[in-house]
Amino acid sequence: MTRMRMKTVAAVVLVVCSMAAFAQSPTELLKGRWVAQTGYCRQSVFVIDSVDAKGIVRGSFTCTNTKWAPTMGEAIGPNTVKGMLIGTRFVMVNADGGGVDLTLNGAKLEGTGAVKADSPRGRVTFVKQ
Repeated sequence: MTRMRMKTVAAVVLVVCSMAAFAQSPTELLKGRWVAQTGYCRQSVFVIDSVDAKGIVRGSFTCTNTKWAPTMGEAIGPNTVKGMLIGTRFVMVNADGGGVDLTLNGAKLEGTGAVKADSPRGRVTFVKQ
C-alpha cells in the first residue's frame, strides 16, 4: 500500500470512529425539553428527565391552555400519564385514552396526538429546545 493510500485509510477510519463516538442512543436523544404548537393545548411541552431500562419515560407534560401538568412515568391517573420509549417510538397515554404516538427523528418528535380516546387524531411535531 502506498503511503498516500495509508493516510487516506487512516483518515477515513478516524472520521468513522469519531462519528460513532458522538452518536447518541434514542434514550439519550429523547431527554430534554420538547415543544409543539397544538390546537387544544396551544402549546404542549414535554420535559423528559430519564428513560429506564424497561423503556419507561419519566418527566412531565404541560398543556398550557388548561394548565394541566401531570407527571410522566408508569402510572396513568388524573395527574399522571404513562410514557414509553420503544426503539425510536415515544408513546404517552393519559387517563382518558388520549395521548401521543411519536417517532424520534433527530431534533423532532413527529406523529399523531389526541385529547381523548374518542377525539380525532391530529398530526403533531415537537421540536427539541
